[in-house]
Amino acid sequence: MANAYPHENFRFLVQIDGLSVASFNQVVLPGGEVEIIEYREGGDPISRTRKIPGTVRYDTLTLVRGLSENNELYEWWRAVVDGNAVRRNLSVVLVDEGGEPVKVWRFSHAWPRAYRVTQLDSQRGQVLSEIVEITFEEMVMSQPG
Repeated sequence: MANAYPHENFRFLVQIDGLSVASFNQVVLPGGEVEIIEYREGGDPISRTRKIPGTVRYDTLTLVRGLSENNELYEWWRAVVDGNAVRRNLSVVLVDEGGEPVKVWRFSHAWPRAYRVTQLDSQRGQVLSEIVEITFEEMVMSQPG
């Protein structure tokens, strides 16, 4: 029988093919929606509209991690800026208390659309973070295995 209890949100991994990715502090998973196309059938005397699914659109995937000497995410974004949109596949893996995967979100043909670093502030003494917004062509959520 499947576990009916909700999962905690702080045990997760991010995998990006071709990059040795360090731990992320936060992942904002994207939503998606399907455009509604309305049309009226030619012979329908009631003038009722039909609705069919159209284009699928996704929000961006946002990754946040502490800024370190590792520049791979910045360099990936910089390649896009320079006209070389290197597309990669990403996975966000939710794990349970024992480290076993329980859900996997897969993002295909992904590339960074935005890169920024949090504010420098000598008054607060907080960890500096880099934030990368990722766009992609398809999102699939599945059970592992």
